Amino acid sequence: MKTKEKKKSKWKMIAGIMLVIQLLLSLATVGVVLWLNIVPTLYVILLGLSLLLLLIIEYCLFYFGKKKKTGCYVRRTLGVILFLVCVIVCVGGSYMLVKAGNTLDNIAGNVKTTDTVSAYVMTDDPAQTLMDAKDYVFAITEKYDYEHTQKAIEKINETVGTQIRTQVYDNIPDMVQALYEGSADAMLMNVAYVDVVEAQDGYETFSSRTRTLYDHEEENVVTEDSQTAEKSITTDPFVVYISGSDTRNLTLTTSRSDVNILAVVNPSTKQVLLINTPRDYYVDTAASAGAKDKLTHCGMYGIDCSMATLGNLYDEHVDYYVQINFNGFANFMQGRYGTDKLNNALWVLLLILWFVNIFVWNRVARYIIDGIMLLIIVLICFRMFSRNIVARSAENRKFLPIYNAVTGWFRLTFKKIRDRKDYRYIKCPVCKAQLRVRNKKGNHTVRCPKCGSEFNKKI
Repeated sequence: MKTKEKKKSKWKMIAGIMLVIQLLLSLATVGVVLWLNIVPTLYVILLGLSLLLLLIIEYCLFYFGKKKKTGCYVRRTLGVILFLVCVIVCVGGSYMLVKAGNTLDNIAGNVKTTDTVSAYVMTDDPAQTLMDAKDYVFAITEKYDYEHTQKAIEKINETVGTQIRTQVYDNIPDMVQALYEGSADAMLMNVAYVDVVEAQDGYETFSSRTRTLYDHEEENVVTEDSQTAEKSITTDPFVVYISGSDTRNLTLTTSRSDVNILAVVNPSTKQVLLINTPRDYYVDTAASAGAKDKLTHCGMYGIDCSMATLGNLYDEHVDYYVQINFNGFANFMQGRYGTDKLNNALWVLLLILWFVNIFVWNRVARYIIDGIMLLIIVLICFRMFSRNIVARSAENRKFLPIYNAVTGWFRLTFKKIRDRKDYRYIKCPVCKAQLRVRNKKGNHTVRCPKCGSEFNKKI
């Protein structure tokens, strides 16, 4: 009896330790979700209640029930399995959420971009350093990126120890032409404009006809303005500028913006409006003294110029921005799984649930469907961005028979409807293959091309 009591007491201690561990992990998981601050409060509450319910179920399995030996072992085994599942989910979920939070912090933090203003001379010019060109006349323009040009001039003056001479021109092509004709000895221009210059007729060989004498690099930090800082993204509508940078470097540099989308988000009504503005749209730029230019060229003045220009165009303040270049997404997806038939099916299921949810009026049912949709989205993202390609491929292979069966049924149904006047579809009694025969009344001898068997069919 004493041995039995000792075993029972030992089990109670072990079970108590497991419950305490699960309680701490559950609290940590809820805390991480609250720290992330992207999940609605209602879902956080539901998560907490779900974890609490699981804890209560385990407690009942561990300490209550029939005292028969077999039943006791079954209950304890179920409790331990449930405990292990909860631990894996809490630890794994918390880890992924922490990584997601750190990623969001890096994305949402102050981002540095680099502007480079270069001093250009002709290829055959004798000057090799700035000191050799201290007496040169530098062509500049005050209408395009004058702020960075001015800082470059200040740095050059500091380097050569004297004030360099400058000649102001109306636009960049005039500067290049002056350099070609010799009326200016050198020119100062942001390197982002090189592609624009070479796109002009007569200036296609600019890079080969000129060389860089000096580069002035400057890092710029785009910070949150006071108007944006006062907003709450959970209650106040906000605007996000989505920019696709025309660069292929590993780091973002000031360059043209070929994709210009404004995402207007209303968190109260849960609506998002996407406004796409063509890259070649002729607009009043925010950085060129009111001069008109292509929208794509605003990106060469910095991301803040594109935001301000679009804000002025639509008479709306742009609060945030997302910028990515051609290599950004490719580098991010390198080594990750991507999409497959299983993910496509999950997208279809998500669309069906969304459509069904439109006609559901019960609040609890809507919350349940919303929760299922959220889990599907998380699963899709997890599989898409996973680096365990072998495991994801195995999952897809297991799903393919189901996928092929469902899509095959739809294809066959479509063929039956399409060919209903001229053909009948029958099944081979031996290999079960679908056969198409002429829709003519009478007894017919049919030969299956797959297995070679013959059978009679009355139509």
